[in-house]
Amino acid sequence: MEKADVTENGVNSNKLIFYKAAVPQRNVENRGEVCYSIWYVQKIRTVYFPPPVCCPSDRKKGRWRRKMNKRNGKMKYLAIGAAGLIAAGGLALDATYQIQEQEQAVLTTFGVPKAVTETGLHFKVPFVQQVQKVNTTIQGFPIGYSMGNNEVVENEGIMITSDYNFIDVDFFVEYRISEPVKYLYTSEQPEEILKNIAQSCIRTVIASYNVDEVLTTGKGEIQSKIKEMILNQMEEQDLGIQLVNITIQDSEPPTEEVMKAFKEVETAKQGKETALNNANKYRNEKLRSAGPGRPDYSGCGGTKTGEDQ
Repeated sequence: MEKADVTENGVNSNKLIFYKAAVPQRNVENRGEVCYSIWYVQKIRTVYFPPPVCCPSDRKKGRWRRKMNKRNGKMKYLAIGAAGLIAAGGLALDATYQIQEQEQAVLTTFGVPKAVTETGLHFKVPFVQQVQKVNTTIQGFPIGYSMGNNEVVENEGIMITSDYNFIDVDFFVEYRISEPVKYLYTSEQPEEILKNIAQSCIRTVIASYNVDEVLTTGKGEIQSKIKEMILNQMEEQDLGIQLVNITIQDSEPPTEEVMKAFKEVETAKQGKETALNNANKYRNEKLRSAGPGRPDYSGCGGTKTGEDQ
């Protein structure tokens, strides 16, 4: 430490002895460069103390700033690392796809589709190849009624028979996707096309049968003809959909009044047949009781020949 004379207000103060010391300090403002501040110190007390370049408060602020800079740097690295992990995970997920047992997929590369039928894990190029999955299980839709509440859909189920009677017939159509590429790219709504074709075939076939055949004996034959017509038209359309089956769920007159009248007609028909059978039985009994040699007309509907008359 070097002895120095200090002049205060231009006057040399010989009564006081000061020492000049070069104290190294770290200047925060100069980014860590070492500077020297001059401190004037008396042995007993400080008489003149000029402001240092780096005061203690500045040193505290500098330490705080360095800590914050280190913390911000660590946070930046963590954010970059997290973003990298997320991007890597997204690429890994986009590079693989899984096909289940009852599924098929269409892999599109630059707009060119290709069917993938093998089940299991598959790989693709991220952001270049796109995958669309389709369900290949047997699916279905109703015609003539709604699936949820089972209400009648009149514009689908009400139709006319060959004997000009109105009838309400409900059908259920079963289908499955046979060719995924054609199913996805041939038409926007292949199920709607199948439904329209089915309705057209149903009305055509029902119109060739009378009301009794539609309600009772002709259901099996009607179903077979409708299915055959649909298969022929679907083959021409080539939509990638295969018809599995079409069945009649229910058939009845369209309104309560018509249904009641129809039941009365059916009851009258059954009563007529019962009355004819009873009449034939009674006549045959009377003919047998009249004596031997009388012919039995039970097999001829009760009609006698000219000789017997």
